[in-house]
Amino acid sequence: MIEAVLVDDEEKAIQSLQWELTNFSDEIEVIACFTDAFQALDYLHTNSPDCLFLDIEMPSMDGFQFIEKLQNRDVAIVITTAY
Repeated sequence: MIEAVLVDDEEKAIQSLQWELTNFSDEIEVIACFTDAFQALDYLHTNSPDCLFLDIEMPSMDGFQFIEKLQNRDVAIVITTAY
């Protein structure tokens, strides 16, 4: 089972992606979702998911800044964006 974390500033985008992952893949389990990038970073400092679905356009920091702040980069990152 692939453990995934979703990070997006829009709650509806998280809900939509979580629904798709849950209904179309038996191999992915969403273990956490965050609309706040800083809360997500705090979580990722102590947890090690297999995969991170990350929005690029967020108000507090963009996705690339988020990746730079990751301490553990041994995670597959899937960039999600509407742009």
